[in-house]
Amino acid sequence: MLADGDLPQVFDSDYIPATYVVSPDGLVVYQHTGAALWDHKRVVAFLRGLAMKHVLPPPKSELNVRVGGP
Repeated sequence: MLADGDLPQVFDSDYIPATYVVSPDGLVVYQHTGAALWDHKRVVAFLRGLAMKHVLPPPKSELNVRVGGP
């Protein structure tokens, strides 16, 4: 559990807006800064693909940073 006011460094951004997709197990699997057309068919397909990838445990990579949890 995070103490009040503590923000994991992975969420420290100088950009607004900043969007993070966090997998069910607490890994940041995608991040985007700036505006986006989140309802565009290519973006929806991309996000659905990410969701399908994370039905199984994701491979370890530099982008997979655990936030919160034990």
